[in-house]
Amino acid sequence: MNMMAPEEEPVKDGLKPQAPGLVLSDPSPQEAADLLREGLRRGRFNAIACGCTVDYEGRSSSKLSWGERLVLVKRDGSLLIHRPTGLEPVNWQPPGAIFDVKVKGGRLIVTGNRISPRERVVIEADRISMVASLEMGDPGEFSMTMTEEELREAVLENPSLVEEGFKPISSELEEPTGFMDVVGRDRHGRMAVVELKRAVASREAAHQLLRYVEPLRRSNKGLRGILAAPGFARGVKRLLHESGLEYVTINLAKAREELRKARGERLLDYVSKRS
Repeated sequence: MNMMAPEEEPVKDGLKPQAPGLVLSDPSPQEAADLLREGLRRGRFNAIACGCTVDYEGRSSSKLSWGERLVLVKRDGSLLIHRPTGLEPVNWQPPGAIFDVKVKGGRLIVTGNRISPRERVVIEADRISMVASLEMGDPGEFSMTMTEEELREAVLENPSLVEEGFKPISSELEEPTGFMDVVGRDRHGRMAVVELKRAVASREAAHQLLRYVEPLRRSNKGLRGILAAPGFARGVKRLLHESGLEYVTINLAKAREELRKARGERLLDYVSKRS
């Protein structure tokens, strides 16, 4: 076993409880178990690089045969098991899991249990190349600029971002004047064309919406045109009003949350179907 820790703070009994973290290289299963227990007790971020099998029982059941993987146990009780390739974890548990760590038959066994929904993940690890238990803080605020494609996806997932009762019919509908972001009906059944902007909407955005709407109004007198954006440049709202168009201020933070939630639910459904 190789140990990496600050030189001025000596390690005692293989662990250093007061250290901000500890990384063990090529530990024995018992050494790995001791460090993981300490890390879980102290609410640390824990990582294990190992060969392992994974058994899951819960929404469905699955067995993952032996392979070399990275196991992450986060301080909020979430678990992720990553293969050496690919973006998504091959197994995971959301925050709130309770973990048990033991050594049996020369193997490190980590069990994650959740009550609601009831599920259980059992990891049996050998050939442990690294185990880390780290004190990590992250007070930083995450800021993400959405693309217009992501904003459109968020609106399709939750149309109330535009207005209550709005029901999308199609998106990126091609017309001679261009592609309309979202076309739908409002709560009264009137057709509405929604132009989405991820940044402050300019006068050109208003003119763009008008180019989409004008030809369609010849056959649909009640057609609405709505410019949806997080903000509007000076004079844009007046131009919209004079053109018989409307505007909606989009809450980007809420749109990001809706998109994150929708993608998380799709991932959960995907994992459940594969399990």
